[in-house]
Amino acid sequence: MIKYLLPRRIAVNLLTLLVMQAINFFVQFIYTIYLVRYLGTIGYGRFSFALTFVQMFSSIMLLGLDTLIVKEVSGRREIADKILANVLGIQTIASILFFGIIFTIINIMAYPMETKMTVYVFGISIIIYSIVQSFLFMFRAFEKMQYEAVGTTIAGLINILLGFYIIFSKRGNIVDLAFAYCISNIFFLVYVIVICWKKFFFPKIIMDFVTWINLLRSSIPFGLGSIFYLMYSKVDTIMLSKIHGDAQVGAYNAANKLVNIFLFFSVAFYGSIFPAISSLYKNSFDSLKLVTEKVCKYISIIVFPIAIIVCFLAGKIINYLYGERFILSVNTLRILIWIIVITYLGNNFAYLLISSKKSNMYALFSGVGLILNITLNILIIPKYGLIGAAIVSVSTSLVVTWLIYEYVSQNIFRISLIRATKKTIFASLLLVLYLYFCRISNTAILISSSVVFYFAVFFFVRGFSRNDFKLIKIIFTKS
Repeated sequence: MIKYLLPRRIAVNLLTLLVMQAINFFVQFIYTIYLVRYLGTIGYGRFSFALTFVQMFSSIMLLGLDTLIVKEVSGRREIADKILANVLGIQTIASILFFGIIFTIINIMAYPMETKMTVYVFGISIIIYSIVQSFLFMFRAFEKMQYEAVGTTIAGLINILLGFYIIFSKRGNIVDLAFAYCISNIFFLVYVIVICWKKFFFPKIIMDFVTWINLLRSSIPFGLGSIFYLMYSKVDTIMLSKIHGDAQVGAYNAANKLVNIFLFFSVAFYGSIFPAISSLYKNSFDSLKLVTEKVCKYISIIVFPIAIIVCFLAGKIINYLYGERFILSVNTLRILIWIIVITYLGNNFAYLLISSKKSNMYALFSGVGLILNITLNILIIPKYGLIGAAIVSVSTSLVVTWLIYEYVSQNIFRISLIRATKKTIFASLLLVLYLYFCRISNTAILISSSVVFYFAVFFFVRGFSRNDFKLIKIIFTKS
């Protein structure tokens, strides 16, 4: 029964988030184009540096408590109000520590006042959003993803509308654009408080230090893993800024922004199935293995052709979206786009690791990634700049994913990635040949024909089995 009911429950949660994420994807995509063009390489470099700098320390605000909320509340919903109240209490103290750290470091680094002010505003915005995240993860624990989807969409639209006003009026700078983020997150906070009050319970803050210690003892491994991951995924921007200046940071993050837009769906997908994974680990190990293998297969079907098409057409994409000023972003995008393949497949095993109460190993592997990333960046960025940073970023993600996969294979169960993805890889290799020899000049027609060719090959080699079609039918129909 679990095997039939669970996929359908996952589908409801997943479709709710994916529909809203699709809206966010489209709107964010359009906004990013105008934002990058408006600021140029140097202006966007300063803007993205400030945001990246703040994000690098943002895990201090959560300390793994967001993941702990899902794990604890999904099994015992009657303790949700107490857990959330204590988490909010911890975040109140953590926010002071967080802002003190970013304030001190950015002043030691002696950046211009405009950059410092942007960091301060983004810092306040991150504090607000971290509190919002605690509510969102509580909604996920109750498997009510529709509240997160609606709030995320509306807050995103508010930010973008304010941003478009600044861009088209040509009256604002990067500080004003940072304020747009802050205002949208204030709205988001009000929204989640009201939803929690009306649909679940009245939220409050509890200063119970004994409970705080117990919560932190359980969450610190998650928190360390998140801190290490954010640091090794953001430190390249900081080093580029200090060594090569704002222009390279702008070109690097213009490409990286496009990659991150594709990664939005990863957040929705794994956020929706994480409660189910945690439940399956406790109740149905065989079903968990089946779900894990199917996720690897279905995810690979989507991400491989995306990465290949973007890699081949990076020059046309960058020139069309950003203009000739961002020519340095072309090869950077060709490299960074492969992060979506690594991340989508890797997160499957990372969430499995966390569900199995092995979050200390996740922290260890992320720590290895941080050390490797910093070491390679120190050696490579001074000579190779943003191309070197992109290579290091992909290499580090690949190493960390491989470490997690090997640990899961040896200590939980082994999923054969070759068996799960062999037909996808075959269709992808033929897609590479198609794009290499194809002489279609119209980009839209080329992309469309590439997608048709890929899926034609995939269906020809019977990439979808009868069991896959049965599972899809079960997901989208009632028993």
